[in-house]
Amino acid sequence: MKKYLRFVLITLAAAVVLFTLSCATVSARLRSTERESDKNNVQVTILKAENTEIKGELKSPYIPGITLHGEIEETEEGFSFYITKIRMFTNWPQGWTDAYYEASGHIVFQEQNDQWTAETTDTFELWDILKGEIRYYDAYFRGDEGLWKVKNRIDRIRKLNRFFKDEIGLPLFYPDKKGFAQELVPFLFPEAEKTFNGKERKMLFSETNLLYDQSEGERFEGGGLFWNTEYSQNILPEQLIPLRNSGTLWRDFEEASGLIYSLYNLEYIVNDWMEGKIFTTTRSRK
Repeated sequence: MKKYLRFVLITLAAAVVLFTLSCATVSARLRSTERESDKNNVQVTILKAENTEIKGELKSPYIPGITLHGEIEETEEGFSFYITKIRMFTNWPQGWTDAYYEASGHIVFQEQNDQWTAETTDTFELWDILKGEIRYYDAYFRGDEGLWKVKNRIDRIRKLNRFFKDEIGLPLFYPDKKGFAQELVPFLFPEAEKTFNGKERKMLFSETNLLYDQSEGERFEGGGLFWNTEYSQNILPEQLIPLRNSGTLWRDFEEASGLIYSLYNLEYIVNDWMEGKIFTTTRSRK
């Protein structure tokens, strides 16, 4: 009964949020580039609701599938964007992953001569999960089960990304998903080469992975493939080895590769990349 009541309350809360947003009107859109054709940008949308609340949303092709939500506070110099929540969504041909998390962060936008300069004064932080859902073929995971499945997936992705940045020394961010995949896939999933089509295989596996070719370990089946355990031992820290050997990381990549890329870039984009960036208004404030 308690689980059912909790599910009802969460559903009602989500409905209230959707109703509020549906009643909001766009007051302004700011882009980090003056060229409309340039897709490499960050866009901040300011929404005014009928109850005079001012909300903000931040999106970018650098973090596809992710939207930062928060409160807008107008100041004499411009406005402040207080991040309060983040939505993550990604899909694949047989399903999707959808998540809402509590988050925090503060970005100040100072206006001068119809331009806005961004400054991150409180760094972005990801906190507790609020809601999570997964569709896998005809199966839907919602409520507590969906929440924990999504949380576990996001936790695994964040551990993997920290490993790539802190131990492998990959760049702080990738401007496009293609470059990121060229680094991640042949290193982490050499056994999966034949699952890609010819064009993808040529792009991802153009160079021989010598470390993998020299591995002769036992193979475990997981996620429809057989994983070389010696190779896992050679390249990964202890906590990630069973996740590769079981095929769990491969399933995460198959079902949520967009989130792996977006979460890799997220903190850098908000905390570092935006610092000092100039934004222009694409829709006037009212």
